[in-house]
Amino acid sequence: MRNPLTDLSPMRWRLLAFVPMAAALVLLVMGSTETDMHRRSELFILANVSVSVGIIAQGAYLVVAKKRTWPGLSVVIAGAVVLGFGLYVLLRTLKV
Repeated sequence: MRNPLTDLSPMRWRLLAFVPMAAALVLLVMGSTETDMHRRSELFILANVSVSVGIIAQGAYLVVAKKRTWPGLSVVIAGAVVLGFGLYVLLRTLKV
């Protein structure tokens, strides 16, 4: 069975990695103009989550396309830790 990620072109890999980074940049700019501190912190936390998704996508690119297993896995694990912490803080901030 073929892995669907191996069929992606390099441009699609770049989009998978950098679209979350661009979204994080937009969230950071929106958060810096916000005057309410609670809303600002929510936007910064969402930017953190978005960056960690981009980091996980870059790690997946290293593992799947470049066949660099150990560096890719370490990037994916670090990104997953940051994502988990970001989601935990976001849920605590929203009091869900």
